[in-house]
Amino acid sequence: MNKMTLATKQKRFIIIFMLINLFALFVNFFQLSPVYRYYSEEYSTKHLVYFFTDAEYHHYNHLIDKEFWPFVEFYTEDTSSAYIGSVFRGIFPDFDFSEFAVYTFIIFGFIFIKKIW
Repeated sequence: MNKMTLATKQKRFIIIFMLINLFALFVNFFQLSPVYRYYSEEYSTKHLVYFFTDAEYHHYNHLIDKEFWPFVEFYTEDTSSAYIGSVFRGIFPDFDFSEFAVYTFIIFGFIFIKKIW
């Protein structure tokens, strides 16, 4: 029986992309993200920039919105206070277990389909 082995490049591919996948899930699950806030009193606007995710402030439900990362809104308008401005929601907004499962399947599927083919 032929044992399926992975080349070094394939192992690195799996490790790098799984680390990115796990990081995206981790920052959303634990609602961790640095945020940069800029207030302009002159124009009465505020601008928020979340680096990874706005999960702490933006509660999301896939069953209602049916959005899948990366097909989500990365920029929104904030009208929740007297200051109105723009919000960058981060590079992994709304990333949850469904995206994690799909991208894990794609990462491993890409390598193993290539091996089988």
